[in-house]
Amino acid sequence: MNQESYLKEVERNLNCKKARKRQIRKDLEADIGAASERGESWEDIRQRMGDPKELAREFNENMGNTDRKMSRPKKILLVCVIVLAVLAALAALLFWLLPKSYLIEDSRIFDGETVAAEAEEIVELLNENDFAALQEKSTAQMKPAMTEEYMQSAKEQIGSDWGAFERFTSSYSVELVQKGQHFALTELTALYENRSVTYQISFNKDMELAGIYMK
Repeated sequence: MNQESYLKEVERNLNCKKARKRQIRKDLEADIGAASERGESWEDIRQRMGDPKELAREFNENMGNTDRKMSRPKKILLVCVIVLAVLAALAALLFWLLPKSYLIEDSRIFDGETVAAEAEEIVELLNENDFAALQEKSTAQMKPAMTEEYMQSAKEQIGSDWGAFERFTSSYSVELVQKGQHFALTELTALYENRSVTYQISFNKDMELAGIYMK
């Protein structure tokens, strides 16, 4: 199920007005977009969000938790209060969960030139299959992914024959803040003989490799 089909299935199972459905879809699209920027594939995002019908059911429960013994005006009022509370909670949660990006030049933690140079070194180590060095540079969570088998599988999803590395063609970095944690993210494009590959490489505040995505 692709992203569009998933979102339509959620909308189809929501028991609310069209305007509210559109708002929920917009919030979900923002969450998906942010996750994609962090390097998650659509399949990983879909698995994390769960079955679309179940997700819609959770929204419906949050919007419709009313007491049947109440009078109709009180029910309407209670529903409105609940919806507003849910929206406020979701907005606060999304603000906390979603990464906020800032110019790397304004960072008090990261140096832009150092981040860019370190990102290029990560790519060069990948090109050389130096996974021992990559593991030394990685966080504990990233170390299991820094193996030849894992990275070869990731590369083959882009193409089986990249050819020799030639040069970097573009690079830019930003600072990301998410859940109170600071990361430096660099997106750089590397030119190989048979294709170009765009890398998204992130580092934690200790300049340890915290994430890598290729497309």
